[in-house]
Amino acid sequence: MRNPLICCLVVLLLVVLMQEDAVSEPRIVFPKTDSWLMRTDTTGHELWSREFDTGQHAEFTVAKLTCDSGLVLLQGADTCDGTAAVRLIMTDMGGNIQWERCYHPVTDGHAGVATDIMQLRDGRFVLAGSFGWERSAWLMCLDRNGEGIWSRSYAISNVPAHVACSAIALLADGGFVLCGTASDSVAMRTADNRTSSWIIKVDSTGLRQWMHVYDHGDMSDLCSIAASSAGNISAVGFHAYREAHSNHIRMDSWRVIVDQLGSVIQDKPSHESNQSLARSVRLTPDDNFIYEGYAGDDVVLSRGAFPQEFLLEKTDTYGKVLWTQRYQGRMVSRMCPSQDNGYLLFGNELPGDDSTRYHFVKIDQLGAIQWSRESSVLHGGEPTLGGPCSGGYFFAGDHVTFSRSRRSCVPYASPTATEQDNTSK
Repeated sequence: MRNPLICCLVVLLLVVLMQEDAVSEPRIVFPKTDSWLMRTDTTGHELWSREFDTGQHAEFTVAKLTCDSGLVLLQGADTCDGTAAVRLIMTDMGGNIQWERCYHPVTDGHAGVATDIMQLRDGRFVLAGSFGWERSAWLMCLDRNGEGIWSRSYAISNVPAHVACSAIALLADGGFVLCGTASDSVAMRTADNRTSSWIIKVDSTGLRQWMHVYDHGDMSDLCSIAASSAGNISAVGFHAYREAHSNHIRMDSWRVIVDQLGSVIQDKPSHESNQSLARSVRLTPDDNFIYEGYAGDDVVLSRGAFPQEFLLEKTDTYGKVLWTQRYQGRMVSRMCPSQDNGYLLFGNELPGDDSTRYHFVKIDQLGAIQWSRESSVLHGGEPTLGGPCSGGYFFAGDHVTFSRSRRSCVPYASPTATEQDNTSK
């Protein structure tokens, strides 16, 4: 008869070995992004907030007020029924979803990504995006209910491997301008990855009229664009270069202003210092341009760096500086217009968590601070989008949660698109 003590020891040893194997097996951490929408009164006090289950990686790319006082929310890279898609969500001012639609811009098997949207006065929407590896940008026109009207794609010639469209702006003649970047790879942008930038002008039906490509060294990027009623167009971005004897990547703010025919009016850094980063440009109510960005010794792409100052600069439509203002960069990181022709600066204390405190700074047309306040919110995440609405402001952002899974699970990957969009003419 077998010794029961030995049998027990063998079983115990097997259990221990199984536990060690289970513990030693690597686990994959899967990030999940949920987006949120919040509305405040005119002084930044929260009125309500809503969370949206936006899938594994999807997040709001754009949030804008619509003509009928609702909100349009764009998820530029999402999935619908297992296929890569662009998702558009329409809500009322209570954050309640009115309708949502998915679109599948595809060319030669490559799925498109959307980065910007605007609504025209007649209620139509125009989506802008890019087919990265096909080296082309695209536009899609939709009616007010999200039904496709037309779509166009634009090959970016004489550029490296990958194209990204950053933004779109409406022109006084009813046409549009797009800007973006072409890079050697789709990997994270670094000074070792050579990039160039481009601007395309199209008419009101999306037919291309001209295109210009700008190459300013190892790395250049145009990330925002605006157009005046007189026809001048301003795009803003940055140059980057690696400092000698260090791993820091320094940024030079850069803006280019062209007329409606594409002739260059100004092509220069936004500031004399090489320690500033321009991020966006907007048209002001008095038909000038205002630029938003960062400044300070810490404007570098290195671990632990964070901008010291938030920067606003206003110019006329020919690039002449009208005023420049700097604000505490660790508290505010975004800007949106206010209803009195001033601006609201907003941001949060990092890192964001359930005890996040948001910061609001109201400034007038000259950038002078009128008031500032803090607001505790119920959810984490940085507010990355915002704008004025009736009786206050709306803000949108996202926060990431993590779940663990065993190695045998299949990690999430961006699927390839299989459905051809049928709105092209």
